[in-house]
This record gives sequence, structure tokens and C-alpha cells, in this order.
Amino acid sequence: MSQFLLIPYNRIQASFDDQLQIPVSKGAIFNFNQEAHQLLTDFENRAKAEADTNTGIYLWLQKWY
Repeated sequence: MSQFLLIPYNRIQASFDDQLQIPVSKGAIFNFNQEAHQLLTDFENRAKAEADTNTGIYLWLQKWY
């Protein structure tokens, strides 16, 4: 949510606290975003490789970031 909508960490922190009563630090949110990015990058690379080798389809995906 914070990356796509560019919501500041302090607003996400307040949202977790107000709506879910879960205290989350700005650092934890940052670390979660970093870990999610790495895992999704690995998944993207594996998905492209699998689609190419299993189907014979060449995938050309443009990155939007």
C-alpha cells in the first residue's frame, strides 16, 4: 500500500495502530517493504523463466519503475 500510493510511513503506522490496534514501527514497515520487493523480484524472474521454458513463449515485460 505505501509503495503504490506513496503514503508516508507515519500514516501507515497510525493506520495500523488506529484500525488494528497493532503497534508497528516505521522501521518494521520499511523492512517489510524491502523484503517484499526482494521476494517479488525473485518470483518475477522465476515466473518468466518457467513460462519461457515450459511454453516456449518469449516474454518481454517492461518494468514500470
